[in-house]
Order: sequence, then C-alpha cells, then structure tokens
Amino acid sequence: MLEQRYSPQRISRRLRLEHPEQSERHVSHETIYQAIYVQGRGSLRRELAGR
Repeated sequence: MLEQRYSPQRISRRLRLEHPEQSERHVSHETIYQAIYVQGRGSLRRELAGR
C-alpha cells in the first residue's frame, strides 16, 4: 500500500477493516512509520531516491 502512496494512517485503518478478526494484522500508524525509518537506512532509501 505504501507503493500506492497510501499514508500509514490509511493503511492502519484499512487493515483493521479488511481483517477485523485477525488482530495480528492490526498495526498502528506509528509502527508503520517506525518500519519505514528503519528500512530507510538501507534498500528503501535507495528506492525512494530513485523516484
């Protein structure tokens, strides 16, 4: 969903709507931002720089 330029807030809400009974798929937007930050130190940073 990030590739489609959805915001982490939108992704978080959508996951809860699409998978209401699977709490393991429920993540906060803060968790998504944290993952982006950590990955940004490696391959994601190179990918984003290429856009």
